[in-house]
Amino acid sequence: MNFWVLLRCPYRAVVLLSTFLAGCVGVPHLGDSDAVIAAEDIIAGGRASCRKEITAAPETRNISYQAGNRRYEASLFVPREAAAGSIATISGLHKDGRDQQQVKNLGRTLARLGFTVLVPELVELRRLEVVPTNIDDIADAVMFLRDSGDFDFGHGIGIIGISYGTGPAVLAGARTDVAADVDFVMTLGGY
Repeated sequence: MNFWVLLRCPYRAVVLLSTFLAGCVGVPHLGDSDAVIAAEDIIAGGRASCRKEITAAPETRNISYQAGNRRYEASLFVPREAAAGSIATISGLHKDGRDQQQVKNLGRTLARLGFTVLVPELVELRRLEVVPTNIDDIADAVMFLRDSGDFDFGHGIGIIGISYGTGPAVLAGARTDVAADVDFVMTLGGY
């Protein structure tokens, strides 16, 4: 793909610039990579994107689940094909919690890529409260993904923590009761 053609699409231009500055990949190959197409889909939100053209929209459900004696509400993004794996996605401190548009966009894109995505509602994060029990809540989400037979969670479990959610996500992924089940922890904009 011609480098200058990439710059005509505003989403690709942003992705191109950010990945170039981060040193992730070489400039000539950005336009056709899966990572760029996925990033473009996240940024596009409800608008058209290359990823949306080649994959069916995922199913989105609001679910309730129980872990131990605690009950949770969550958003679940399910791919139309068999799931390759599952990801617990943890938002940061935000008044919209799991309903934050960027979190939904990420969940939909990851589901289009073949992952079942669970976004638990961590009430304290929605209330902008920092509490250590969020680590337990995230570990409970991993145990739900591991133990539930109600959904196709594929093989393998990951955790993505966004903003403030990165700290509790990393700590939850390291807990001895779930560490053997967690294949990766990814952080986005953590501090």
